Amino acid sequence: MSNTNYFDRLNLLSIKDLYNYYECIRGLGDRARQIYCVWEILYIFPHETEGYVLAGKFYNEAKEFDKALSIFLAGIDAIAPNTVNSERLKRYAEEAKINKQLHEKLNPLIDLPANTKAHDPLLILSSDVVAEIFLYIPYHERLLLRTVCKTWNSILLSIRPIWQCIDFRGAKRPVRLSEVRQCAEYADGILQGLYLENFLMTESAQCVDVLLNIADSHPGSLHHLELNCHAPSFIPDHAFLSDARWTTLLNLTSLKMVLDRTPPFVNDVLSQRVFPHLRDLVFFADQLTHIETLSIYYNIKVPQEKESKPLPNLLRFTIGSRIYEPQHQYRLRGTPDFSNGEEFTVMIVDKSLNDLLSLMPNLEKFSAGRITSYRGSLDPVRLDMSQHDRLQYIDFSHCYLGFAPITPKCCKTLILRSTDVSCRTTLLDSVSAKMRYEHSLTSEDPFDIDTEEYSSVEKLDLSGDIGMRNMDFVKTIARFNPDKLKDVSIRLIWKWLDFHDVLTEEIPAPWRLSDPNSTIADYMVQYLPNLTRLDLSCTRVTDQSMKKLRNLTKVEYLDVSGTRISLQGVYELLQPYIKSENFSGMGAWRACTDSWYSSSKLKTIVLKRCKNMAAEDMVWLERNRINTGLYMHDYPAWDHLDHWRVESLNY
Repeated sequence: MSNTNYFDRLNLLSIKDLYNYYECIRGLGDRARQIYCVWEILYIFPHETEGYVLAGKFYNEAKEFDKALSIFLAGIDAIAPNTVNSERLKRYAEEAKINKQLHEKLNPLIDLPANTKAHDPLLILSSDVVAEIFLYIPYHERLLLRTVCKTWNSILLSIRPIWQCIDFRGAKRPVRLSEVRQCAEYADGILQGLYLENFLMTESAQCVDVLLNIADSHPGSLHHLELNCHAPSFIPDHAFLSDARWTTLLNLTSLKMVLDRTPPFVNDVLSQRVFPHLRDLVFFADQLTHIETLSIYYNIKVPQEKESKPLPNLLRFTIGSRIYEPQHQYRLRGTPDFSNGEEFTVMIVDKSLNDLLSLMPNLEKFSAGRITSYRGSLDPVRLDMSQHDRLQYIDFSHCYLGFAPITPKCCKTLILRSTDVSCRTTLLDSVSAKMRYEHSLTSEDPFDIDTEEYSSVEKLDLSGDIGMRNMDFVKTIARFNPDKLKDVSIRLIWKWLDFHDVLTEEIPAPWRLSDPNSTIADYMVQYLPNLTRLDLSCTRVTDQSMKKLRNLTKVEYLDVSGTRISLQGVYELLQPYIKSENFSGMGAWRACTDSWYSSSKLKTIVLKRCKNMAAEDMVWLERNRINTGLYMHDYPAWDHLDHWRVESLNY
């Protein structure tokens, strides 16, 4: 049959019959006959809107957006303007235009075969998107991805930003010297960060030399440096450093070093030059191999003028270990935790730490972990940070200091977790009838009391000092400004701190309350009236204490995990906020099915691992808008509960 006779036959069909015919061949998957039928529709009915719609959709499905756009534009010209059908075709044309732009953006390599583009994501996505994705992949795994195929190798090497930082942290096997040389070649000219560890012991020094030489060849490019390996050439003992190495160090913004290797750096480098760009400094000791020397001693010649300090813009300084075992988060006061298996402390000569801090005039955050103050001379020295007028965060965790440090007046966060001292407490001198410091050195005036030393502290953490007694706690909290202190944590203080004992005779006269039946809870209400967060987990708090603690009306978060608090204690705490007055006691309150909790600031009462709290009671409290921590998991602040035994609270 000739084409003329075929079209003549089609002329006898209605447009509806042609659409049905098109759907039939579309269902068969015959794309050649499908496009032939579409063009037949446009030939017979040139002013029919549906013909242009079918043809445009066909080319859209085939990813031929140029042809689809031309079909829709032809339909707009053929259809009467300012009609519903013309507006419909305009919308389809706009969608085809957008699809065309997206297709060109996501397929920059349009000259490759279609099957290759469809299956290889690196060829579909732009280089910026690929770089952003690969920055989330560890560095040593990026090296492995180069071996997928030649295409991946060429593409990954062409994306320079992913090779700016050489990072071997977390590598599953030791890194060889040949691999280091390849990485140095990739980063040549663009190197910004070095995180060096996991080298073979025999090749460690050579690997560090190769990478540092790359940094030296482009002065000023290196901003981040972390050394967790044997690197004798980095800071040679009493050796002259080249100008290139000086330039490399002077432009660092963050530096992290093994603590055992820091004395040469501090003694020979910091005493010679100023590091104007350094913001973060970490001397870490997370393994026993990091503290092979008996003690750390810094022989520093401190500049007198503030402008000539070696670290004028340093903001954050961390020294010691930040790895703690949850089961060892507390210890008796006065017992240093020396090396014992995985448990160890770093011994630093007391005067050295003072001299080191004096090099950092604008320090804002100081953290120390597992530090033991070593008396290098017969006269003890107290850690003095009073000259740092910008230091707002101080953290001593698992430290043995011997004497409480002197904190600056601007300090807002003071953490003394599992440390042998709290703060500098005072007492009434029996001879002169004047207030003096309780533990003062021979070189100090005990009557020269700085009343504003703790006036700005907003957060106080005394967790883990199980040697703290009732009198110690009262004298400690009395030193702080009640208008400023908002957050207090005394978790894991369970041995001598009793919430049920009457403290009339035990507390000295300056702090003693007039009520003869006062307990620790009464003193907390007296000296901490503006608390918003209170952590009493793993302490000897009682249900009766909760009745007194409800006078802390501004508390929003209360943690009593790992205690012997029962539902009766929760009832005593929440009684002022219960709506109905018809409850004769806790039983009627527990049987209530309606909403009983009125608006209050106290929204969280953490009751995890409370032996006397039933799970159904916690579910009932959750339903009444009290967050009990029942549905909260993997919270780092509760790691100590995994090793906590409530039976230790033997009261």
